[in-house]
Amino acid sequence: MGRDQLGRNNSCRTGGHHGGRLAYMGFNHPALLETFFAAGSIGAAAVLVNPRLRQAEVEYILGDCGATTVVFGQDQRENAAGLEAELTGVRSWVSMDGGGPGEEYERFLASGSEELVDEPVEQDDLALIMYTSGTTGRPEGATLTHRTTSSTSTSTP
Repeated sequence: MGRDQLGRNNSCRTGGHHGGRLAYMGFNHPALLETFFAAGSIGAAAVLVNPRLRQAEVEYILGDCGATTVVFGQDQRENAAGLEAELTGVRSWVSMDGGGPGEEYERFLASGSEELVDEPVEQDDLALIMYTSGTTGRPEGATLTHRTTSSTSTSTP
């Protein structure tokens, strides 16, 4: 249910759409995979944000990629709280543990539409954005398509 429900919620409630951005800020957690697959199911790109980054770096990345929904863990609660008013393009903040701004993750999932999202996704559509460390300046988003992520997963032993 999680992946489909997150995709429906992002699409129906928060302006998520084909070509949009759904960000995840946190360490490894089942919500990371659900966020990644939810983004792909509606034709949006998942943006994985390093959970060790400071607020200014997170602000830059979320603003640069144009995230409309941000799922975050306890380790990023302070950053999320500090950025909620600054990042007006983010329509929905979703907390994995219920602390900080926005909705608690499980409540967000449970409150979604029952309507299925049938969004065609092409192999060359953007699937993932990962930001570099920015050692020579601002971080840059490295992009991967669905074709690339699919090829990588099937060619890895």
